[in-house]
Amino acid sequence: MKGAHHALCGAAAWVAVASTAPLTLGWYPVGPLGVVAGALVCAGAALAPDADHHDATIAHSLPPVSQWVCDAVGAVSGGHRNGTHSVLGVAALVGVAWAAGKVTATTSALGDLAVG
Repeated sequence: MKGAHHALCGAAAWVAVASTAPLTLGWYPVGPLGVVAGALVCAGAALAPDADHHDATIAHSLPPVSQWVCDAVGAVSGGHRNGTHSVLGVAALVGVAWAAGKVTATTSALGDLAVG
């Protein structure tokens, strides 16, 4: 699957959840801005499973830093479609996302901002 397909699947998953969760799960409905912002975030996050391949879309997103990161992820995970395409890889990415969500920065103009 190419990067565009990964991103499209991530965005589509967010739109599907955001449109049905208020009705099926009773969650607070997401406004139009939340749907668009969530779709963009999920499209980017859906590229993460291919962070173990040197020719992936995410590897070319911020050269040379993204290439170094993807090479390191590939070395740690055992190559393409090994670690990052497993349940352990999903759990590790969820842990990283959770930890990033806990990071905040305090500014004088805007107050506390969630960095993650």
